[in-house]
Amino acid sequence: MAEEVENARMNVPRALMMSVTINGVLGMAMAIAILFTLGSLDDIASITSAAVSGSPLVDYFYFVLDDRGFATGLTSLLVAMFIFATVAVLASTSRVTWAFARDNGLPGSTWIKKVHQGTHLPLWSIALSAVVSLLLSLINIGSAVAFNAIVSLTIACYWGSYAIPIALLAWRRATNQPLKMGPWNLGRAGLPINIVAIVWLAVTWVFTFFPIAIPVTPASMNWASTLWSGCMILGLGWYSIRQHKHFTGPIVQVGTMNL
Repeated sequence: MAEEVENARMNVPRALMMSVTINGVLGMAMAIAILFTLGSLDDIASITSAAVSGSPLVDYFYFVLDDRGFATGLTSLLVAMFIFATVAVLASTSRVTWAFARDNGLPGSTWIKKVHQGTHLPLWSIALSAVVSLLLSLINIGSAVAFNAIVSLTIACYWGSYAIPIALLAWRRATNQPLKMGPWNLGRAGLPINIVAIVWLAVTWVFTFFPIAIPVTPASMNWASTLWSGCMILGLGWYSIRQHKHFTGPIVQVGTMNL
């Protein structure tokens, strides 16, 4: 999405830092408020069991406010926020899907990368992202275990995608290889911060595959490790057999995009 941002080398990292800072401060304030109002261990057990509404968060609202109307109102606000967030996630997901298809990195890239002439939108990419998201959400109806495994898989893939470029950047810095830095960089603090980030990502990546409870049963087992292994095998197999002949890598169209 940086391709569509003016002066992306400054505005994109500035937006990332501002969003992390604002959400971090607000998230910490929310966590403190929750911890101070949870009550005793028995109350926490009652909330996490979701005995009233079926949702721990809704039960927490009801426990703290002791009023179904207030609890429903707060839940409605969260639902509205989730809807807005879903629209933003769909926009970013469809844009990344289109960019990957543009570089011939996906099966069916010929169709997915098409841009509708009237709306100037990648409608095929948007439709694909929406349909896949809807199908994945339906899994929770049939099996919460499978749905939780997919959620864990998503987080594990995120952490892996973050760790690879950070590790490569740290390696080039540590070996004093030529590295062209942009106007937004960490200077001498870059390498220590990269190392801390790699260690943190490695630890959290491993924990994403842990089961949700012990003793481990087929129902409490986290099957994300199996899914991750399967996805890696399929992806590497697809690339080595066919896609390495067609995948061109990120394309930068100098003169048509203000980077």
